[in-house]
Amino acid sequence: MKSIKNNLWAVLGLSVMFVIGTTLAIWYQSIQHTNHLGADTIKADVIENYTPSEPDGTVTKKVSFKNSGSTDVFVRVAYVEIWEKEDQNNEKVILNNKLNETDIATKNWTNDFYTDWSDGGDGWLYYNYILKAGESTQEILNSVTFPDYAQAEYKNYGDAEYSLYFKVEMLQASTGDATLNRDEVNTEASQTVFGKLPFVNYNSNTVTWK
Repeated sequence: MKSIKNNLWAVLGLSVMFVIGTTLAIWYQSIQHTNHLGADTIKADVIENYTPSEPDGTVTKKVSFKNSGSTDVFVRVAYVEIWEKEDQNNEKVILNNKLNETDIATKNWTNDFYTDWSDGGDGWLYYNYILKAGESTQEILNSVTFPDYAQAEYKNYGDAEYSLYFKVEMLQASTGDATLNRDEVNTEASQTVFGKLPFVNYNSNTVTWK
């Protein structure tokens, strides 16, 4: 049995203001939410199905995101992974996430991750749909596969801690027919907060990001 102490972390964030955090086994999540405009509420939940275990081999980790608020939202996701260990002086050092341009830890994304999200080229992945109140995205991650630390090229990672952070931002979307200038409202809000232009098909609730 290898003596490996690795941690996988999952962080769910919304906007950049108030933080509420809880620790759950080897996973960590925090939820941030800001209410934009009117009396509607924005509330995000992370839906997880995982197997707590030593991160050796393939570890099950299924993740999706739920809009538990009372208003429809635009969604974007970012993730960061960190390999960290102590050197001989007991100081923290950060290891490279890649070896020969290949990730050390393989994220086993779902098919929905590739079809339902668009790379914004700014470090964020944008959800290609309006997420209706009470609804959830499809799962974006199935599991994480770790290397064989006995191999020489991965030996330095055997006693390192691994963290995988997810951050999600949700922005209120105007979708009702009663809002005559909903395109202008959505464009102004998205440009201000996301820096992106959303082109919305209100019949299918699909979004094309520019």
